[in-house]
Amino acid sequence: MTTPPPPPPPPRAPEPTPPTQSGPVPPGWGAPGAGYPQPASTAYPPAQPYGTQAQPYGAAYPGPYSQAPAPVRPPALPMEPVEYQHVLRGQRRRWWRPPISLLLVLGGILAASIALVIVSGIGYAIMSGGDLDAFEELALDFNNPLTFAVQNLWLAALIPIAGLATWIAHGVRPGFVSSVVGRFRWGWFGWCLLVTVPLWIAYLGIAALVDGGDITDTSGRPSTWAVLLLLTFLTTPFQAAGEEYLFRGWLMQQIGAWVKNTYAALTLAVVLSSVVFALAHTSLDPWILIDLGAFATAAVLLTWRTGGLEAAVALHVVNNVIVLVLSILTTGLQDAFITSDTTSDPLTAVMSVVALTITSGVIWWLAGRRDVARTTAPLDSGERAPVPA
Repeated sequence: MTTPPPPPPPPRAPEPTPPTQSGPVPPGWGAPGAGYPQPASTAYPPAQPYGTQAQPYGAAYPGPYSQAPAPVRPPALPMEPVEYQHVLRGQRRRWWRPPISLLLVLGGILAASIALVIVSGIGYAIMSGGDLDAFEELALDFNNPLTFAVQNLWLAALIPIAGLATWIAHGVRPGFVSSVVGRFRWGWFGWCLLVTVPLWIAYLGIAALVDGGDITDTSGRPSTWAVLLLLTFLTTPFQAAGEEYLFRGWLMQQIGAWVKNTYAALTLAVVLSSVVFALAHTSLDPWILIDLGAFATAAVLLTWRTGGLEAAVALHVVNNVIVLVLSILTTGLQDAFITSDTTSDPLTAVMSVVALTITSGVIWWLAGRRDVARTTAPLDSGERAPVPA
């Protein structure tokens, strides 16, 4: 028995023709496993979303050509609000920064001394005509305008020295030596002058009456009095400010960089400022030391309460200018400066302490009424927003 042949296979359907670039793409065309390559229009990866950027070459590969972002350096200033004496307690604080700052201050003082000695030596040589005796006499004459100017300029140089030492050693801008807002607040300084001038004139007038001196006697007025008066108003404010920037501003902040407790830092600042300030004036008379210590204490407390040096500078400027003007117009400058031979008495020291207490109290009260900033502003992205006085 024969087997009939199998039926023929059904006809194969024609294969679809790939669409052109301009035609529609059937669903699933070019999908994996379809058997046909993707059209040219879809062979490239899709465009990136709007606003994104391609990764730069080398970003994913470590090595010398890597463009990975560098680590962010912490800010030099504290992130949280702090008082004036703790401005240097930022994340970069290290125990060795205050000693480095001290070395920079000493180096700056030495450089300023050498420069002014050279300048003054040339000036004395010209004025003396090469006579050594005349040279020495000119150098020791307090009423010589050149001697007076050199002394004031030397002390005024302490302003940039203190600021640069803080900037280099701690990375904090010099403006923060002036105040917690990063600058010298001239408006607040003007208010301090308005308070201090009348109170200090009254104090010195009473002191002169108690002492029995005659401020109308001009028999000892030096022949250079006019030039000395001009130099007093031009250079003495900077001389007084220089002492405050070093003995109060720079010293307080270096102590605060080490001592975290507010009252411990203030106590240490008062003690060290009083000692250094007194020794700088060379007199060891106990009543002079009490006078200078009271002034240093008032200046430290005013700087702490007002958040800056403006009040202390105003007090120092007013005192020095009035004393120098009275001395120039009456007896000359030979008795105006505190030297190793200067002495005082208990009554004068007590009057000075009372005057400092009253003046500081009024400024303290005024600072509260005017809402003077006494702390730094919080940091935002490494920048400090200005805080109005």
